[in-house]
Order: sequence, then C-alpha cells, then structure tokens
Amino acid sequence: MHLRYLVLFGALLLCQLCFGAERDSVVAISKDEFDKGLSLTTKRSIDKSVWKVNGRLSVAKNCEVFIDDSTDRDYHEYNYEGDLDKSHRYKVVRELFYNGNEYFILDTRNNCKLYHLLGKPGLSGDLIINLNESETTDAKLLIEIWKVGVTGISKVRTIDLQNYKGPSKNIYAIELKISDKRKILIRDSKDKYWRVEYVLPMAGN
Repeated sequence: MHLRYLVLFGALLLCQLCFGAERDSVVAISKDEFDKGLSLTTKRSIDKSVWKVNGRLSVAKNCEVFIDDSTDRDYHEYNYEGDLDKSHRYKVVRELFYNGNEYFILDTRNNCKLYHLLGKPGLSGDLIINLNESETTDAKLLIEIWKVGVTGISKVRTIDLQNYKGPSKNIYAIELKISDKRKILIRDSKDKYWRVEYVLPMAGN
C-alpha cells in the first residue's frame, strides 16, 4: 500500500516538473506579434515634497535618507524617479552605479519598507515587471515579477532567461511588453523577439 502511494506521489511530482518547465520556456516570435503587445506603464506621479540636498535624498518623512557616495571605490548616486500611483504611497528611487542601475521602492505606509529591484519597474495592472539592468560581465539576464497588494509588494517570480534556448548571455533584453494572453514579450539588443510561456497571474490573484 505504501509503495503504491510512493509511486503515485512520484508520478505527480514528475508531472509538476514537466509542466513547470513547459510553462517557463522561451520561444522566438515575430516582430508583428511583439508590436501587438501592451507596453508597461513607466509614467510616474511626482511628489513635490521630495528633496535632495548635498547628495542626501529624502523621499518621505521619517524614512531612510539615501546618501550618495562619490568615491571611485564605492560610487553610487540616488535619484527620485516618482511614485507608482497618485496616492504617493510607493516611492521609486534609482541607484546609479558605474555598471548599471538598481532600484528601490519605498512603502511609506508599511514602516518605510524597502523593496530592491534589479531594474526599472514597469506596471501592468497590479504587477510590477522589471529587467536586470546590471552591465557587469557576469550579469544574468533576469526578469523579476512583483505583485502590488493591500499590505505591500511581494515577489511572484524571477525568470532566468539563460536557462532557456532564448537570448544568449552576450545579448540583453531592452524592451518588454505583455501579450493578450498575459505572457511577457521581449525585444532584445539584436532586434530579435521572444515570448516567455509563463502566464502572468490575473489581477487580484
């Protein structure tokens, strides 16, 4: 009896792994299919109370102050990029390095909690989608997917494109869109086009 259940459990696990691999595969598509996709929203609301003086950036009262470092060894610079919505709850801050950008989203209603993103956040409904913008030689070609909820932001998935037969490590993605089937469409630096077969979650799920 126990052996029967073990065999059944193993078969179910194998099916889950197979379906997961299929769901996350990356396939080549036409420019026409890419052009029909919906662009991510990157327009921001601006909070005029945000200030930056002498390399110190304050985006919300009683929250962390971001401090630039102009030294060659640890150079980075912070810039306010706007808010995700008109309520001014989520502040977007870009951290500029010699080799790319990273981003923070500060939640002003959740004890100033910081979310660290590897690239510029684009909105699609209640989802945040971003690429890895690192320009280092060992940077991975990643897509991060986040979900905005009542209690805050949570990461849904990180997709490593180098695990699939898609863009190579010498090619980087430069534009993302969303298809009518809720799949991510990619234009890469060689003007080739790809579709990630993972289906994005519906709003509210």
